[in-house]
Amino acid sequence: MKKKPFIQVLLSVLLVAVILVGGTMAYLFATDSPLINTFKLAHVDTEIEEDPKGGTEADKEPYVTNTGSSPVYVRAKAVVVTQEGSPVAVSNEQVTFDYDTEGWTEKPDENGYYYYKQILQPRNSESDEFPRTSALFTGLKVDSTVSEDALFSVVVYHESVLAPSGEGVEWDITQAKAAFQKAESSETAAQS
Repeated sequence: MKKKPFIQVLLSVLLVAVILVGGTMAYLFATDSPLINTFKLAHVDTEIEEDPKGGTEADKEPYVTNTGSSPVYVRAKAVVVTQEGSPVAVSNEQVTFDYDTEGWTEKPDENGYYYYKQILQPRNSESDEFPRTSALFTGLKVDSTVSEDALFSVVVYHESVLAPSGEGVEWDITQAKAAFQKAESSETAAQS
């Protein structure tokens, strides 16, 4: 009969030991330092700038500047707009632009956009200038069929979307077009 109380005491001690070890382990895991995830939202913001080469409107060179804090894909197009009061209409077919095919795609897409051939990075610090594309075009020629008293303007439209960032990420036309298509489909869905 003396064995039975001994076994009960031994089992009680083991039970207390398991509870103490389990409680200690739970405490150690529960009081571990928290993991903090910090996120920075993307900020896409670009602007058109014009650098005049000479004194006339035809001498201006349009650039796109990244004023946001995220890398972006950029596309742009030039559209000829007849001004009010012009005796004749002027169209894009009557104006030839000298596009920069080294910095921009050689041919426009189906909507008339040329794609900048690099990911336009944000500026590095407050002291640096904002990064910009090369000039979309460096000049234009008006067809001889356009009368001298025709009034028209050249409007440069541009769009930019978030591009991937990181080491080894390079510009790719397929990825750039896919990013713009995704943005367009998201905008269409939001309007519905």
